[in-house]
Amino acid sequence: MRLLPEERVREDLLVKLKSLGFPLHQIVCERALSSLEHIDKRKDLPKRRLDLLCYGRDIHPIHTYYPLLMVECKAVAIDKRAFAQVVGYNYHVESYFIAVVNQHQSYTGWYDEKKNEYQFVEGLFSYRELVDKLCLT
Repeated sequence: MRLLPEERVREDLLVKLKSLGFPLHQIVCERALSSLEHIDKRKDLPKRRLDLLCYGRDIHPIHTYYPLLMVECKAVAIDKRAFAQVVGYNYHVESYFIAVVNQHQSYTGWYDEKKNEYQFVEGLFSYRELVDKLCLT
């Protein structure tokens, strides 16, 4: 069976995330926003599916598992719309970190409260680096 281009990006990303120390059993793919346990179901949720969500363990005061990194996979060039899409999804998901990736590029972002906006840097961080960044804030 042949993978579609975006599916290939996601499959390659899973291999990369494993090499970066992300526990595979804490990653979910192609999930509807409404199926995520931590989301308030009373909110008016869009009928959208996120590409990939990496949970962290014991990083949230209430939930044992909580979104550490949400990733939007693209088969095309990454543009402003891709960043806007992942930021829009994160309005509901509230992941600590977000990322946009394609076959050749990856950008990781987080909300900077001082600047009141999302900041993105090129590349992906390891699981441990992201967890450690949470401890510093």
